[in-house]
Amino acid sequence: LLSVQCLDLTECKSEALSLTTLLGLQDPLTIRFSKEPLQQLVSVVYEAQDNELTHCFLKKVSTDLTSCSLTWEVIHYLLQHQALNL
Repeated sequence: LLSVQCLDLTECKSEALSLTTLLGLQDPLTIRFSKEPLQQLVSVVYEAQDNELTHCFLKKVSTDLTSCSLTWEVIHYLLQHQALNL
């Protein structure tokens, strides 16, 4: 049985919306995104305002959003769901 711990998509140029399906993959799995798709994914998650999607997103990206440019509204929303490494 093969077990994947980390999925490195830093070289992947996919659109954020298509990457949201990866957030539902079984734990433990960390996903690394490049800067632009991660920024887009943050926007998709924030706009959806879905608790399950937000929880999965924060868990999969290991809460590392240091490369993202976040508005105060987005930061506040994400902080309500989990502590972040900003």
